[in-house]
Amino acid sequence: MNDTVGIGPAEAGAAAAGLAEELRACLDRWSARTGIRAETWALPAGEVPPRVARAVLTALREALENVERHSGAATVSVAVTAGDGGLRMTVSDDGRGLPSGSRSGSGSDGFAGGRGTAAMRAAFAETGGTLTVHGVPDQGTTVTGVVRWSGPRRRSGRRSGRRFGRRSGRS
Repeated sequence: MNDTVGIGPAEAGAAAAGLAEELRACLDRWSARTGIRAETWALPAGEVPPRVARAVLTALREALENVERHSGAATVSVAVTAGDGGLRMTVSDDGRGLPSGSRSGSGSDGFAGGRGTAAMRAAFAETGGTLTVHGVPDQGTTVTGVVRWSGPRRRSGRRSGRRFGRRSGRS
């Protein structure tokens, strides 16, 4: 469990029924604590399998930690959509991006990363999904996780249009 982001076993267990609410609460707490603005562009409106919800919450926690520790970002944007074909999570920041020499790694995107990146990839891999990390020096980093499934799910993601947090004064 990571108390700094506020995702614990109770939140992860409840995520299947209310992943959108858990994501919103997590982003609110994180933004209030760090002063980094968090925007949500889409959140899942329907049911998400519990193991997928846990993977999303784990990856989001790690992505936010990386934003806080390494990016120097003023804003992070999050979109999580779910539909009949699966789920997609995107976390993007407007920070430093990845150093130009960081492209030699074991990930399918060529970026090895550290323990946080490995934890994000492992969380999505446990659901049969994939996770990639792409960054451009001085233009930010984007983490994208995808889990595919078959069979109907309720409604796809909805645009929330909601923005969280406050501007931090960082540029």
